[in-house]
Amino acid sequence: MKGKNLVIGLVLLIIVSCVAVYFAMQITINNMENGMAPIETVVESIEGNSGAV
Repeated sequence: MKGKNLVIGLVLLIIVSCVAVYFAMQITINNMENGMAPIETVVESIEGNSGAV
């Protein structure tokens, strides 16, 4: 039981880390292109991703 929970937790941690890195890259790219504020960029990237899915 503990092993199963550990694996699930580890997988979730990896997924969250990947998402965090992805958003960080999106913010960096958008800032380089547009020179906009980071908060605005986060909102734009979230809205853009939800529309793409």
